[in-house]
Order: sequence, then structure tokens, then C-alpha cells
Amino acid sequence: LISGGPTTVSKGKKLKNDAISIFADGGFQLQKWHSNAPELERGSQGQPAQSENAYAKLQLGSASVEGRKLLGLDWNKAKDTLSVSFP
Repeated sequence: LISGGPTTVSKGKKLKNDAISIFADGGFQLQKWHSNAPELERGSQGQPAQSENAYAKLQLGSASVEGRKLLGLDWNKAKDTLSVSFP
């Protein structure tokens, strides 16, 4: 859980469920939800969340399982660290 965000998994679950409800009220589906807490990665019924790797990304080889972006920075979910890469 990130600094400034929910401090417990139960608070994170409530935040996620609230966001899902708000999106659903507007006719949208919450997508690309990420957390460093594995419990929050699962779908509403406890199943693994659907992969966000689109077919085109898979075909181009640009789909990444390990690396994620957070506000444009590389985020390692397992270590919960942000990094910046300089060319």
C-alpha cells in the first residue's frame, strides 16, 4: 500500500470496492487496478484479476508482467519501489 493511501488491506479493499461501485454507477468498469498487496489484486470473487495485456501488446512483445508504471515511473510491485531510468 502506498504512502498517503490506505494503511491496511481492509481499508484498501473498501477503497477498491467503493471505486468499483462509483465506476459502475456511471456505466464504467474499473480496469488496470494494481496494488502491492496480493489480496487487492484479485477480482471481486477472489479469482485472479484479468490480465491487462492486450493482444496487440503481446504480439509486439511489449507486454510486461513484472514492470508496471505508476505516474510515469517504473514501479516494482514486489519491492514497492519507484525508479527512474536515464538514457
